[in-house]
Amino acid sequence: MIKYLAFDEGATTSIINDQYLQSIEFQQGAVFADLLTTQFDCVHNEFNINNVARCIKAKHGIYVIGSKRVNENLFVIDCEKTGLFGSFSKQDSLLILQRLLRFAVRHWKQLTFSGSERIIPNSNLAAVFPYSWAFKRTFRIAIDRDPFHGTKTSRTGKFLLAYKVSDDEGLGNKENPDTSNFGKAMQDYNSIVAFYGRQSNQRNDENSCQDELISSSVSLDTTFDTHMSLSFQNWLQKLTLNQKAFVLSPSSIPCKIEGPAGTGKTLCLILKAINIYHTAVMDDGIFNIVFIVHSEALKEQVVTQINIIHGNNIVSNDRRQSNVTLSVMTLQELSVQYLSDQISLTDILDEDAEESKIAQLLFIEDAVKYVMTTHYDVYKDIISDDFRIFLENESPETKYQMFRHEISVLIKGRCNDNFEIYRNTPSLKYGIPISKPEDKDFVFNIYKHYQSQLSDSSVFDVDDIVITLTSRFDTPVWRRRRINDGYDLILVDETHLFNMNELSVFHFLGKNDTKIPISFSFDSSQANGDRGWDSMGENAIINKFEESSKVNTIFRSSNSILNLAMSITSSGATLFTNFHNSLENSVSSFSESDESKSRKPCYVLSLNDSEMIKDVFKFAEKMKTQLSCSRSEIAIIVFDNILYHEFEKYCADNKRNTTFIKKRGDYALKQDAYRRNNFILSLPEYIGGLEFDGVIIAGADSERVPEKNNNESNMYLKYIAHNKLYTAITRAKYQVQIFGLKSCGLSELFKTAVENELIDQVEME
Repeated sequence: MIKYLAFDEGATTSIINDQYLQSIEFQQGAVFADLLTTQFDCVHNEFNINNVARCIKAKHGIYVIGSKRVNENLFVIDCEKTGLFGSFSKQDSLLILQRLLRFAVRHWKQLTFSGSERIIPNSNLAAVFPYSWAFKRTFRIAIDRDPFHGTKTSRTGKFLLAYKVSDDEGLGNKENPDTSNFGKAMQDYNSIVAFYGRQSNQRNDENSCQDELISSSVSLDTTFDTHMSLSFQNWLQKLTLNQKAFVLSPSSIPCKIEGPAGTGKTLCLILKAINIYHTAVMDDGIFNIVFIVHSEALKEQVVTQINIIHGNNIVSNDRRQSNVTLSVMTLQELSVQYLSDQISLTDILDEDAEESKIAQLLFIEDAVKYVMTTHYDVYKDIISDDFRIFLENESPETKYQMFRHEISVLIKGRCNDNFEIYRNTPSLKYGIPISKPEDKDFVFNIYKHYQSQLSDSSVFDVDDIVITLTSRFDTPVWRRRRINDGYDLILVDETHLFNMNELSVFHFLGKNDTKIPISFSFDSSQANGDRGWDSMGENAIINKFEESSKVNTIFRSSNSILNLAMSITSSGATLFTNFHNSLENSVSSFSESDESKSRKPCYVLSLNDSEMIKDVFKFAEKMKTQLSCSRSEIAIIVFDNILYHEFEKYCADNKRNTTFIKKRGDYALKQDAYRRNNFILSLPEYIGGLEFDGVIIAGADSERVPEKNNNESNMYLKYIAHNKLYTAITRAKYQVQIFGLKSCGLSELFKTAVENELIDQVEME
């Protein structure tokens, strides 16, 4: 066992700025972590970590030095006394080392320490808390900032010694660190100096079981600008091992890629589509691929990205023109294509799939208002108390969304429009509080009026279309024709946005029913409410996954933003049995240079809404200056419809440069905002699928998040509030600022973040 690990400043700076060494999901990170956990057993002389840092085996330990001797600064880790890293997992070992080395650089350069780094008062000691607030919060590594203990030395550098790990503060400033292994590192130092400036005689140790690690600091930016022209191979080199396995997996088996926001799930689906398309063209056979998205805005974005990466306009649905096709379409568009003998685009609520769902909500709103006017007096004394409170006190927006979910998933999807079946079917979790048959009578009256509205308008809603399509697919005719009219590969993005009716369509689209060639992505934390996504939701697509890729490396957000988002999802997982904390075990891939742009999330409590709006734009300008970015890289996300309209009025009256996002993932509008140098302003429902350098959340006070009412469906409101906050926060790369009213205080959903000092209150200048 080695006694110590010693890092000079050149190697330290290189390692903390190398993105490939931040996570074991990268091959380089996995190999480096393996070296740490095996105590560098396979290194017998020298080993290159990347193109700057390399390991040198000394008498008592391992030196990791840069290609040039920057100065004599040295960080020594006492492996014998601390037990680092042999008893830790690979990812933990890599995380701990990165945290320690970042502390060292901040110490050497006299930079401000992070919230996880503490200087012990009245001493030369310090402590680094490497883990996220949510895991092992008390675990720390003790560091001696003067391991020579005041004795005279000819060394001119700044020396550090990690001498102990602990779950408590020990003796505090009275501790007397054991520096014996530090002394051994100093004994070996002179033999190491000769290696500076010298090429490695043996770049790969002949007895090493690992390949040489060569990497550089790169960024996997999952946004796409039209000027970007990275090829498929360039992107492939930037992927983690799990991402690469998903992209290169064969088309014949079902695959899923799961991960929180910012892990590059859509990018992986795009790269897989391109890879399979290219392979099919080379094979010179007949092969048809369909890429299904949730909205027209996302469709446009995906088509643009595919053509940029491939270099040609390869997206086409015309099988007569080519043996190999790659189609990108919404599920509604695909459904109309298969049902063309029964319906056309004029028979649906709107050609845009997302607009169809908005129109559907408006029809349901009218139906609820009508039945409340004509039937409520008859029913109010016979329905359950909970249901009556829901009808009278629930906020209109939430009420209409919950009725839509009841009608779509339960009445149409599970009960086939049959009242008797509906009466005997259990209610949905976190849905409308229904407990008596009379409750369901009343809901079914709303459903009947809603259906009559559709009939009078001669249109079908999304659920009518996909249920009809599912019925057509489940026939002998389709089972015979699917070999010609089906697809060899089905890719589905953002499955968390589809309800159970929609999910049930996908497994019929393949060319045979023995193997289902489907690959899809999901992040259940982004699903708004109980959409039915659980193990049953997975089975609605495929019964068994032969390949599954769980991606934990976050490419989008800094560690401080990741911690804030984790505080939201972890509290949601505690409250709700079907709320999935997709950020559990996640890690940011941000290098130290990326982290230098980030700021700790903070919040401002304004006097009133008018002052808040002014404060938001002041801070937006300040954030733009700090990040040296375009206004279009700052998103203002408003958590209240009334406040949103006040923002609209303020922007119109004061001619503020602002673009309003009103469709989910509207990348084209963001590009337009870039050309106009406008800020982005949106409700949380429409901000998914986009990312920004900075995010400002307005109206996140205790009166508006979650919405307030006097019935038990507050649980549902808290559920969707967790979803929306998670989605909004994880849009940001470097900075998050939150605004609320001083008279209300910050939303209760941030309680965990405040208690754990993950967010600070600041005053506007």
